[in-house]
Amino acid sequence: MDAYLTSLRQATKPLLEEEKRTGVIVDYKVFLKETNSSPQDWDIALAVEYKNHAAMDGLTAKGEAARDKIMGGKQQAQQLAEKGGCPNFQRSAGVCLYRQLHRRSGHRSPTRPDRRAGNPCCGTCAGRGS
Repeated sequence: MDAYLTSLRQATKPLLEEEKRTGVIVDYKVFLKETNSSPQDWDIALAVEYKNHAAMDGLTAKGEAARDKIMGGKQQAQQLAEKGGCPNFQRSAGVCLYRQLHRRSGHRSPTRPDRRAGNPCCGTCAGRGS
């Protein structure tokens, strides 16, 4: 696993940092799963955060531009991968798209006691009744 993490740091991190610098992505994180339910379970996850769904439009071209700037082009990237300089994904568990939900500031939960007493939590909820 150390060799994989080293290759991730050397090959993937510069690309993600360039995408972050240019605003293609907001942030990224690497997670190590400490528990496994089976030998086939995943152990490393890479999470990439985008500003919104529209930020993913043209993502391939944006990623290729970052790759070309960092690695010098598609051919150089392929050569690096062949030499073992890029992470070798032995087994991919899949790709998932998640949306983070944010609670609006000052917005009361509909399950609060004052909501159940008939007091709306906000103007949006006022017309819905209790």
